Amino acid sequence: MPEPSSINAQDYYAKFRPHLEHDFETDGKPAPWLPDHPKKWGSEATWIHFDPESPDIPGFGINRHLSTSDDDRFLSVTVGPDIHIYSIVYPSTSTGGNGPHFQLKQVLRSGHGGGKVGFAEFQPNGNGTSRVLVSSGAYLDNRRNINTVRVWNLDAEETEAERRIPLAAYAASHAASNVLQHNAKWSQDALGDQDIARRFEKVLRVAQTRIDIEQARVLQGHVKRRAFSRDGVSLLVFEAGPEYCISVIAVDSLRARFQLRGHSDMIMWAEYSPDNKLIGTSSWDKTVRIWDAANGELVHTLTGATNQSWNAAFSPDSKTIAAGAGDRKVRLWNVESGELCYIFEGYNSWVRSLCFSQDGLTLAAGAGDSSVRIFSVLSGGDSIQHWKMGAGEGSLRGKWIEVWNVMYTARGVLIFGTTDGRVYMFDPKTGQKGKFEHGADVVGLSSTGNCITSRDGKWLFTADFDGSVRVWGI
Repeated sequence: MPEPSSINAQDYYAKFRPHLEHDFETDGKPAPWLPDHPKKWGSEATWIHFDPESPDIPGFGINRHLSTSDDDRFLSVTVGPDIHIYSIVYPSTSTGGNGPHFQLKQVLRSGHGGGKVGFAEFQPNGNGTSRVLVSSGAYLDNRRNINTVRVWNLDAEETEAERRIPLAAYAASHAASNVLQHNAKWSQDALGDQDIARRFEKVLRVAQTRIDIEQARVLQGHVKRRAFSRDGVSLLVFEAGPEYCISVIAVDSLRARFQLRGHSDMIMWAEYSPDNKLIGTSSWDKTVRIWDAANGELVHTLTGATNQSWNAAFSPDSKTIAAGAGDRKVRLWNVESGELCYIFEGYNSWVRSLCFSQDGLTLAAGAGDSSVRIFSVLSGGDSIQHWKMGAGEGSLRGKWIEVWNVMYTARGVLIFGTTDGRVYMFDPKTGQKGKFEHGADVVGLSSTGNCITSRDGKWLFTADFDGSVRVWGI
């Protein structure tokens, strides 16, 4: 019987069983496993479980976004329309089976009109006087999707409106129930008081967000990874609407300092350089731009891509910038001169996730063809390491499985995820590899949650497609 030409995500991930087409190598042989690897769900050091949620799309997992504070004392987790803040106490060692201890400290409720929160990130805490978090979410208002950005002072008391909205929703539902029971003779079972209260609260949350937008307490647009300047003073907001620009926002006032204008298509990446002197942006207009972080003046327009430019990254010393593109290539430029240094190739799909090593000597980049490659920043040329997932069952791997969340830990270990929910690692120093995955008894789903590490590189936090947060010693 001929192989079907199409398959939906739910069926694909339920059947998918990965195998490697090309592995990391040590001395010309496939890299050996780290001790106790591969690791399966159930062997994690600890986990945070949440009440079941329904995914937005069948076949796709629960979306959670994780962030830790600069001092590693707090973890934020997006949970539907809310954000949960946990304190973290780490054990003395990441071995021996003892994991970090979490305590729920506060819940930031429905800050985006009752819509789901897709992103949250702690402000770099330079002065140590307060804890600030930025979040990005969306809600429906008159059938329009409104993207919003909210900055939370975690040490401030809850506002009067925030306290009163649940009470007002309950009072409204109680009043409605009384009228319908006594006048229309509805039964108590038919009313469903809790559902009525939730719906009333959602209406009030939308109204409150409208007010917050009008009074400039909430911004329209969205934010992405490393939204803050390195000193935490400014915030990069991707503007809503037809204009392709980034607003540089003063965190203390939520007012725009200036805007970065000049791109002619969607901006996919924006980030401050590690030395905080420059801002980089990457756009579907096939360019990467470098701006003066002090005043927003354009410094360089970096060209060469023949298809959409996606994510980019600065080197740790701020002297180099790399960007992946839809033409299946990675380009590396000198930041000071704007000169194109190298073009890295070998992919069969777009390149959308990349990261420099801590020492700045290598660049890892993951692509939509289920592969990741490591390149030498000093010499250029072909990749020095190459990992690629095989097609597995069927031939639609390239449509569904992508490498993303590419990062290096503080100890120089490469970590990356694949969109089937697995997370992989490779230690260039020891030449060993690792893997964190669900068991064969778990029905697979597309994974949209991120993974992060502790600042010392000893712990890995994964937001898994079942909605749980797992913590692994690395």
